[in-house]
Amino acid sequence: SEGMNCMNKAHGCQHICIETPKEGVACECRPGFELARNKRDCLLTCNHGNGGCHHACDDTDDGPVCGCHQNYALHSDGKTCIETCAINNGGCDRTCKDTSTGVHCSCPAGFTLQPDGKTCK
Repeated sequence: SEGMNCMNKAHGCQHICIETPKEGVACECRPGFELARNKRDCLLTCNHGNGGCHHACDDTDDGPVCGCHQNYALHSDGKTCIETCAINNGGCDRTCKDTSTGVHCSCPAGFTLQPDGKTCK
């Protein structure tokens, strides 16, 4: 019977198929990706664009897992880090409100929010 080759669509390589004398075909991945345990699929790694992570990136068997620096929380997208009122009052002098884009600081009557967006004077 004819051995597996890269012309046969059943080779199953996600990125690159290479013909080899022993197995017939071997799969390889584009730069920034690693070959998964099944030897066919390619997983994004932290070496390529920080794995799509805003702050910290940790390579796992399932691909990159993102984390955030101190005073930040991981957004529901699993990649972006946003400030949150739950940590250090979001860096706000007075009133902190969580929004979809991070924290929004405000000041009581008689005080003005400064250009840093955090301080009241």
